[in-house]
Amino acid sequence: MATAREACTAACNSAGFCCNTNSGGCQLMTCTAGCLMAWYAASQSDCEAQCVAGNDAGCYYTHEPSGVVFDNCRGPEDCGCPAEGDAGYDENNQWGTSNDCGSGVGCTKGCALAGSLFGVSFYGRRLSAEELTAAAEAQSGNVAILSGAMEALSAHVGGRTVLSDEELATLVEEQFIPYTSGERAGVRALPFPPSSSSPIPVVLSHPPLPLPPSSSRSHSPFPL
Repeated sequence: MATAREACTAACNSAGFCCNTNSGGCQLMTCTAGCLMAWYAASQSDCEAQCVAGNDAGCYYTHEPSGVVFDNCRGPEDCGCPAEGDAGYDENNQWGTSNDCGSGVGCTKGCALAGSLFGVSFYGRRLSAEELTAAAEAQSGNVAILSGAMEALSAHVGGRTVLSDEELATLVEEQFIPYTSGERAGVRALPFPPSSSSPIPVVLSHPPLPLPPSSSRSHSPFPL
């Protein structure tokens, strides 16, 4: 499972908005900006109100709850859209087919998409039984992968088997790292133990990390 903002931004991209950093253009907040605002907002209407404030701010808008500064006077490449020569580049839709720059609805679309993402809870939405089951199954599979990796490493350290440098690197890259990433994402979708004061499952226990500076052109800027 992806982190909350990754999942929301992927939904934005599928909807035709191509930005995926904290930069935008035309002095307008982008769809992925709406995803970040949704994480801190109490409701979709609260999120949309923050979008309006950002659109009215001009080139720079500081989102106080997260401390993120949005730079909305940049080009499409700075916001993460494909540059000329990159896969997916469209000369006629450099800001995406839904136009992250100029449509004026990108940010509010992010607010709306956030509320309906499978397996991710924004605005305090309670996950369905199906979503919780999917998260638990993903976590269970990761535990099995880690167990096998630890057994292989233990045998190597104990001298029962000898792994080459290449095999050790593969063990880390294909088993330890994916498990760690999956566990961090999966645990966000699981409810905390019920208590008399908080009977409703609480999900996504940590806000998304800030994105790289606008000078970065990474098309996958979200840390796991």
